Amino acid sequence: MDAMIVIRNIQVSAANAIAGFTWGFPAISNFLGYVHALQRKLPDHLDIEFSGCAVICHNHKTQAYQPKGFADYSFALTRNPLTKTGASASFVEEGRMNMEVTLLISVVDNMFLETKHVNELVDSLGKNVQMQHLAGGLIGNQPKISFLSYQKLQENHRALMFSLLPGFALVSRHDLLLQQQRNFIEQDIENPELQAWLSFSSLTYRPVSGARPESPEKVEWERVSPFRGWLKPISIGYRPISEVYEAGVVAKVRDANTPAGFVENLYSIGEWLSPHRIKNIEQLIWQNSVSESGDYICINHYQSA
Repeated sequence: MDAMIVIRNIQVSAANAIAGFTWGFPAISNFLGYVHALQRKLPDHLDIEFSGCAVICHNHKTQAYQPKGFADYSFALTRNPLTKTGASASFVEEGRMNMEVTLLISVVDNMFLETKHVNELVDSLGKNVQMQHLAGGLIGNQPKISFLSYQKLQENHRALMFSLLPGFALVSRHDLLLQQQRNFIEQDIENPELQAWLSFSSLTYRPVSGARPESPEKVEWERVSPFRGWLKPISIGYRPISEVYEAGVVAKVRDANTPAGFVENLYSIGEWLSPHRIKNIEQLIWQNSVSESGDYICINHYQSA
């Protein structure tokens, strides 16, 4: 990474809140796709590359409700647009959310940008940042955009991290998922990979005996979590489950001019961290990669201290 672009406080409405089996926040691939689309719209003579991005969420509100106490949450759905006959459309379940996020885009600078090029870069981003969807949602404000060289980034690391508060940064904790899998294998639990992943999403309580010596007949319940931290199951990419078909062969795809195939989501564990705890900003960066078997995976190299 040679520099960083900071796009602050992007206010997004009606973003996609569903990512495979998970819900509550868009998959990280949405943000990498948004950044890639921004890069494609830069002027041709700017020889730079957006190599990844970090996501800091300042505020979020899922459009869901709880019909009654302890009931499952349901998405607040709408029946629009109207059909061709003017009748109300059928319900199609969609999870939507409003959110405010800041993106830190890592830049590989192949041309050692001069001041005039930096200004041109920021102007180009300012024109395009609102003209595309982010996670399917609409951007409703003109976010502030700044460019930081690597040297300035190192000198102002602490100030930058504190400027991102209040907010939480998403990092990968795939290491904890692997550790939980090893624990379940040692305990001879059936389907340890699946059970390990589910253990991060289930709400588990256990009785604590003797918590109230004055009332031994009453039981206290405490939450059982495999590890400490704000840990959540997340979607990190896709695995192909079919061959890649020629353009136009698969009906009703978004882009009929591009070859298409069918995929399934890949899952892991993520953790929301307060930015002021981050010592190395590069550990916040997510990057995409493609394995030899064709898996598209979003990678983050966060290491817990």
